[in-house]
Amino acid sequence: MKTLVVICIFSLFSTIAYSQADEENASLYGWAWSWHTGPFLPNNIPGVTEIQPTTGLRLTFPSSAYTSTDYFFSSSNAEGVTYYNLAISKKAENDFDGMTTLAYLGVDAFSYKVGSGDFQTKAGGHFGIGLVSPLGGNTNFRMDMKFNFTDPGTALYLGFGLEMRYPPSGDDGEEEEQ
Repeated sequence: MKTLVVICIFSLFSTIAYSQADEENASLYGWAWSWHTGPFLPNNIPGVTEIQPTTGLRLTFPSSAYTSTDYFFSSSNAEGVTYYNLAISKKAENDFDGMTTLAYLGVDAFSYKVGSGDFQTKAGGHFGIGLVSPLGGNTNFRMDMKFNFTDPGTALYLGFGLEMRYPPSGDDGEEEEQ
């Protein structure tokens, strides 16, 4: 558990350190938030045998034009299971044909209980891929596939939602007139 705390603190402060990038590697957006929903498919997690409908929020802070840090929260309360997931990811972004592809790797903290039992809290990791498609203005459609691995089991999360990307601070999104 202490290792997880150290990794989380390092990830949090690495966003600040990497944001000192030069103009050539400046990010195309300043920060983003997204709402997401989708199925959580558990495997070998004791007492969790049904697909869990989840919903959650994500905050993203870019550190360069190609990398960012995601802070992720999701929860579910269905099929007799209450489930929470907190995660921090380092994400690589690549523009491709008008859309943005995503690949990320990070750490997770899971807390769940079955029925009226006690909460079980576990640490783990994840890797995932995704796609962000512009809808207009600051609004984008984002879809993710995130594979979680932890003791005692694994899970796959398929997330869909809207992401709002905002310009870097000091930039109102308009071109300067000359």
